[in-house]
Amino acid sequence: MGEKSGSDLQSRVLAEISKTGFPLELRVAKLLRRRGYHVAQSVFYIDEDESKSREIDIRALKNSFFDVSDQEHAVRHCLTIECKKSHSRPWVVFCSEPVSYDQNAGDIHGAGYEGRWFRGGHRQWKSFQARHPWFSQKHRGRAYFEPFSSGAEANSSIAKALLSSIKALLAFKHDGFGTGSSIRNIAFYYPLVVIEGELFISYLSNDELQLEAAESIPVCVNYRSPAYKREGRFTVLIVRDTALESTISDLDEWLELTAAHLRKHPQIFHVSKASDSEQQNRQRRATV
Repeated sequence: MGEKSGSDLQSRVLAEISKTGFPLELRVAKLLRRRGYHVAQSVFYIDEDESKSREIDIRALKNSFFDVSDQEHAVRHCLTIECKKSHSRPWVVFCSEPVSYDQNAGDIHGAGYEGRWFRGGHRQWKSFQARHPWFSQKHRGRAYFEPFSSGAEANSSIAKALLSSIKALLAFKHDGFGTGSSIRNIAFYYPLVVIEGELFISYLSNDELQLEAAESIPVCVNYRSPAYKREGRFTVLIVRDTALESTISDLDEWLELTAAHLRKHPQIFHVSKASDSEQQNRQRRATV
């Protein structure tokens, strides 16, 4: 009787867990670790708007290392990821074609360099950007909608997820995460929202509103507040969990493409005093 009672309790607990987003978060973290990311879960950051500590589901870091003149360099991707389960309410993102004021691959939030990180002509840049996994997409999200919701809940899940991924990005960038070591580092920061549920995009075609299922969509967010006065353009990728692996694979390819470009232009790396000091120490140790 006790065994059966315990089994029933476990079944009920598992049923309750399955209603939450925790299993999705565990699956996403496992996928990223398998692909060579350093993954931290339930990481806290400061929300400057409210001066409160908040939690991002996943922070993930991937490195591409190389040496130039016996000096170690690293190009890094830092992902700030919110995981959302939404089976009862699909997500709809209203889209249009990219425009000139949208963020592009050259505007990716980064640190460890000054000025622009890409070196090359306009034609080379167009070819380069065309290989980015989401800045090359033909649509950009402008607004969003959660059907079958009303009142205070309407659109709140999407809005909170987007802003959480952005504010976490800014906090980690401000703290120097990914750039605070003795080697030459360039880090690029990407906000993502992974959804377990249905995702649709809606757009005009010949003045008729179209609706179609989507695996992912980059959403433009132009955010500014009294606490975030100098920020501006962000692009948050909303991606279904079923498409996450291919999305990360494409992003990993972009990391290697970017690292290969920066290896040819090591002068782009910002060298801190700590890096200079460490390099001098290495040279002194080598001569002892």
